[in-house]
Amino acid sequence: MWPRPPAEVEELTTGESQRFLLGAGAYESGAARTGRAWSDRYRTAFQRIDRGFCIIEVVFDADEQPCDYRFIEVNHAFEQQTGLQDAEGRRMRELEPDLESYWPELYGRIARTGVGERFELEARALGSWFCGYAFPIGEPSQHRVAILFEDVSRRKARERSESETHRRKDEFFATLAHELRNPLFALSNGLQIMRSATPAAEPLQSALSMMERQIGHLVRLVNDLMDVGRIGSGKIQLQQRTLSLRQIVAGSLESCGATIASRGHAVTIECAEDGLNVFGDPDRLTQVFSNLLSNSAKYTEPGGTLAVRIAREGQWAVVRITDNGIGIPPEDLDRVFDLFSQVGSHATRADGGLGIGLSLVRSLVQMHGGSVAAHSDGAGRGSTFTVRLPADGS
Repeated sequence: MWPRPPAEVEELTTGESQRFLLGAGAYESGAARTGRAWSDRYRTAFQRIDRGFCIIEVVFDADEQPCDYRFIEVNHAFEQQTGLQDAEGRRMRELEPDLESYWPELYGRIARTGVGERFELEARALGSWFCGYAFPIGEPSQHRVAILFEDVSRRKARERSESETHRRKDEFFATLAHELRNPLFALSNGLQIMRSATPAAEPLQSALSMMERQIGHLVRLVNDLMDVGRIGSGKIQLQQRTLSLRQIVAGSLESCGATIASRGHAVTIECAEDGLNVFGDPDRLTQVFSNLLSNSAKYTEPGGTLAVRIAREGQWAVVRITDNGIGIPPEDLDRVFDLFSQVGSHATRADGGLGIGLSLVRSLVQMHGGSVAAHSDGAGRGSTFTVRLPADGS
């Protein structure tokens, strides 16, 4: 006789149903039973299970391959969830000739190996998805399998709908970013022409500088939107080579130097090891540190400080960017890298952004085999962002 069903079946049942499935003698071998005469106690429990439950006998063809199965016992929930009526004593293919072959194959494997299996499969012939647990029962020669299951069609339909929504969202972002880039480039070129053709009157030159900064900001937002869409669809390919981490960080500081200078921040950079290299995409890693530095500059009041520290920690090359800005509330630390997340008072700031930059940072760092984390002692106490990348040659 096969061993008693595993204890994990207990997770799927309660009360008398547990005692029916797991209790000693709940379903004895054919030699100990006469026909299908069960005690009233276990028959009651069998019918009270709120999930579909049945016992089947697997049918094998002339080549000893599982091809069908006969229903020995079914409960009320079985009929409700499958829509099959008067199933006891009948074969599945008699009830539904178009049944997919993987169902008898699954049950045949369980009957032969004596090993229970969880499953989540579609029964297209019945128009439903089912998940559950099937396990052998009775003598091995009987080829009998007990199946506890439920209809999860609504959940699967919801998952498909959500997947389609995400796909359409990615397509929308990609289209929006593409449509915005052309006019932004035209405006940027127009400003360059105006600056070169206009006398250097201070008010006009200040206005042109302000417009250039704002267009540059819009261009970065559009590029981030495009990258979010590319990452979501798996279209970003890294062009990796050995890089000096100090040079990458220095280049990132230079790219966001105007933002830092406009806010009057003091910046320090420390590198404990000049030869610290990583294997990565120079453009994408520059994008990572530029976003982090811009983020720190944006959320630090004018005249603040930014400190960048580069060091090796075991097999990792580690960059820590610390500011004395507005900080992050403890309850928000876990979601600062979520897409479109607006943390605490950040959402009320005029320069709060769209909540894309940090999500993009996390995705790009993970693509390089690394990780990024945020730390803050609370609101008004600054923040530290730590990036860990595999050190090249370690």
